[in-house]
Amino acid sequence: MSNTVQLTKVEVYKVVPGTPVSLTVVIGNANVGGTSVLWNGQIITQNSESVENLAIDAQGNNLQGLILHCTTNVQDINPATNNTSVTYTLSGGVAQQDFTYQLQASTNGGFVLYNITFVFS
Repeated sequence: MSNTVQLTKVEVYKVVPGTPVSLTVVIGNANVGGTSVLWNGQIITQNSESVENLAIDAQGNNLQGLILHCTTNVQDINPATNNTSVTYTLSGGVAQQDFTYQLQASTNGGFVLYNITFVFS
């Protein structure tokens, strides 16, 4: 994947102690890809094409200070543009929050790798 563009970002998401959090990932711009999610040192989904309302911690533990890492690999298959985007939606915290990122693939058919780390506070 020599034509891969990458984005690495760290975000803070405010949680409510004892309240579970869920994650939804949407790949935009009519492109395809997969997402892997690492929670508390464990892989909870790997290269999944669809991540919708994925329970991050259904037991209602205190999530403050814990880290959620998402890696989404997007392939630009839209012939009209090289634009890619991914939206990560976290809910169950103080407020539902969307985190949207956009990058342009270097070539038609190129790949964009989004490495997003969420720190729960």
